[in-house]
Amino acid sequence: MTTRIDGKKISEGIGQNLFLELQKRELARKVSLGILCVGNDPASLTFINVKKKFGEKYGFVVNILKLSEPWKNKLGDVADFKNQVILDLKKLQEENNAVIVQLPLPNNLRGHTEEILKYILPEKDVDNLNNGKHTAPIVLALEKVLENTPDPSLNKEGSSAIYGIVGLGQVVGLPIYNYLVEKKYNVRKIGRENFTEIEDCDVVISGVGVPHLIKQEEIKEASVLVDYGCSYADVNGEQKMCGDFNEECYAKASFYTPVPGCMGPLVVACLFENVLKSAQD
Repeated sequence: MTTRIDGKKISEGIGQNLFLELQKRELARKVSLGILCVGNDPASLTFINVKKKFGEKYGFVVNILKLSEPWKNKLGDVADFKNQVILDLKKLQEENNAVIVQLPLPNNLRGHTEEILKYILPEKDVDNLNNGKHTAPIVLALEKVLENTPDPSLNKEGSSAIYGIVGLGQVVGLPIYNYLVEKKYNVRKIGRENFTEIEDCDVVISGVGVPHLIKQEEIKEASVLVDYGCSYADVNGEQKMCGDFNEECYAKASFYTPVPGCMGPLVVACLFENVLKSAQD
């Protein structure tokens, strides 16, 4: 039997708890998150809209600062572009309780990502991309998913289950890998060179952002599939949001997180848990 994990329902429960906490502390419409958006990446714009909608629904203020790419094709101006991003980030940070930079940055700035993120203060780093004070929302969301599977061993230190992490990107794969290693879980890094090892994994976690990268025949029977992937592909002439797992994988899994509708909303809800904590620090 296959179970679909309803991340949207879980996230709504988190949102309601946050709303009650804001009301109790008389902080409604006073706690703010600043989001710096650079460029026009479709997936990034989607995530920003989801964050704004969630935050405002449950009593937060969400301020978005969008910086376009006037120097996109002029490599000589990349330094100016980077400096403008840093200036805007500092300004946004001064005006809000918490701040995030929506990643990934455009290609001509991607090599400067770490340098830019260093300007986020630890207490305001609610995405925890610069060794901030908060647990990364990506990790918090995974904890909540594992808590909602009926197998308690999956969320227990020293679990014998094999966890496969597909991709070790800064936003998803790396923080999750570090978290699982710290918990002493049996973790495997899955890349091009050992992609077939997915079939040995009891839990497969992917955040590569490649539509339908993982196929049904490549996963283990009754495995748990956690899909952070978000990308767009042409389906019957229409652009459709897709995850990293082919939808045929669901029938073979014991539990899975669909795209859209699960990890995205959960990560956003966990982000605002951190935003509230930042206002209380």
